[in-house]
Amino acid sequence: MPVIEPHHRNSPRISATKLGEYTDASPLRRRTIVRNQREPSDFIVARYEKARTALTDYFIGGANDVTPVAESALELSTLRGATDWQTQDFNVSGEALERFLDISDDFELDGLECSPGSNSAPKLVIADVDVSVRPDVILRGTLRNKRIVGALKFYFGKTTPLGDEAGLNVATLLQRYCDEHLIQSGEVTSPKHCAVLDVFAKRWFRSTRATQMRFRGLEAACEEIRLWWNAA
Repeated sequence: MPVIEPHHRNSPRISATKLGEYTDASPLRRRTIVRNQREPSDFIVARYEKARTALTDYFIGGANDVTPVAESALELSTLRGATDWQTQDFNVSGEALERFLDISDDFELDGLECSPGSNSAPKLVIADVDVSVRPDVILRGTLRNKRIVGALKFYFGKTTPLGDEAGLNVATLLQRYCDEHLIQSGEVTSPKHCAVLDVFAKRWFRSTRATQMRFRGLEAACEEIRLWWNAA
């Protein structure tokens, strides 16, 4: 993959998963995260997009037939790309889907309908830091006579699994995203349906009703990121 010089972002911003990682990282790693968010490469090619699409389609389809996921996993594991990087991306995407097959029954939709998240989703603003949440799947429907909304996000980190704090904090961000950007009149956010899946680790992290203290921690982390933005 080509190596391109990074560019500088003037205003603080970070992705939800990186913010989750930040809250569970050493001081040195925290500074590295801030530096990489401040000076990202101009050349960005997203990994795992085929795996992400396959999982999104699975949930949109009702999460009751893993056959298409299994077929995609087999195809990707042997697919050759135009470059070595693309071939590797296909293969690790196939591996990710194989991991998911082991836990495909671990998340109940409870009769809710799923739709894809937006590629141009609005940001959360926390302590003057723009946080990109971008759920992969939006859930809506009626549960126990309440109209609810939720959101799912897929995390692909083959060598860097989400720690407990990181995973729970990303789930908390999904819940706050629902509260601020998705909820409609008459709806409530369902914490248990705000969840991030660490695909390779085969772990779901769900939000909870008691998020006030956790969100305060996220605010403190964003304040620190803002302070370090031009110094890290």
